[in-house]
Amino acid sequence: MSWQAGYEESLSKLEALTEIATTRASAMQGANARLGGVRIESWSPQRDVKVVIDSTGLIQDVEFTEAATRSSPLALNRGLMRAHDDALRALAAQVEEIAADELADSPELRESLQSTYRNGLPQRVFDDASE
Repeated sequence: MSWQAGYEESLSKLEALTEIATTRASAMQGANARLGGVRIESWSPQRDVKVVIDSTGLIQDVEFTEAATRSSPLALNRGLMRAHDDALRALAAQVEEIAADELADSPELRESLQSTYRNGLPQRVFDDASE
């Protein structure tokens, strides 16, 4: 193989890698855009507390209904924690869906995004799901 043929082959490989990187970056931007708009609401089992979280899992809003005035502080705390944990489970499910949709052609990026969320959420969220 001549040096020119080797050069052209190398250039062709670099162009292909650049196209792959551009496609993956675009897919990741799409996933990030969808994640940025995520807001999840969840109610406590007695529907006395509603929690709203964003894509990071942080609480953005908490609302108490009239029924909350008849609950003990411990019951309210448990209701709040349950609503938050339910919202986190819903967030994890939504991340799985977004990753599958946006990163279908990039299994390593899809798995990276999914595992980042799974590893970032408290284990109790997944342990409590079976109860």
